[in-house]
Amino acid sequence: MAAEHDGQVSSSGEGRAVSRGEVVRRVGWGALALSEAILRTRLLQGVALFSLIVMVFGAMAGNLVMTVVCVGVGLVGLVLFGVALKRRWPAGRQWVFIAVVFAVDISLIVVAADLGR
Repeated sequence: MAAEHDGQVSSSGEGRAVSRGEVVRRVGWGALALSEAILRTRLLQGVALFSLIVMVFGAMAGNLVMTVVCVGVGLVGLVLFGVALKRRWPAGRQWVFIAVVFAVDISLIVVAADLGR
């Protein structure tokens, strides 16, 4: 039974009715959060793969400077990938990390492929 004292209600097992729209909204936001987390995890794995590809392209470039730069950047990308997973960075920081590493990796792949010809 609900007892009312000074404007406060204490209930024993009784809760307010949740509207259908509120349930749909909560489920929708939950599905959106889950989808974003899955996408972010897959992109972090893609960052690790791209870092490995940069190292391979750098090794095939035939230019010593480009080889050292690509292998170094690839290793930094892999180390940052490990740090991002181990330290559980906030989602915003992970998205920035993904964008920066992808941009650097793609530009180095293009430069290494151009030098490899």
